[in-house]
Amino acid sequence: MKRALGPGGAIETLKKARDDGKVPILGFSAHTTKGALEAMKGFRFDTVMFPINFVEHFAMGFGRPCSRRRSDKARRSSPSRPFPAASGRKA
Repeated sequence: MKRALGPGGAIETLKKARDDGKVPILGFSAHTTKGALEAMKGFRFDTVMFPINFVEHFAMGFGRPCSRRRSDKARRSSPSRPFPAASGRKA
């Protein structure tokens, strides 16, 4: 994760593609709390796909740090730019 999000990593190419209008948003999916938190600490993604199972979330706390971190960030800041229109046009 550190390599992908660090200098010379894949995130630089992805950011350029977004800035050039080739992709509208950047996101990731993760299947572990540790992996999701690493990615969320390394870059402010536009979207995150993380499995939340209500039983595991409330009974065992699985994923709770991820949802807490996202909620805190959403409360503290506003999006730097709006999401593109559904037609794919740049916002």
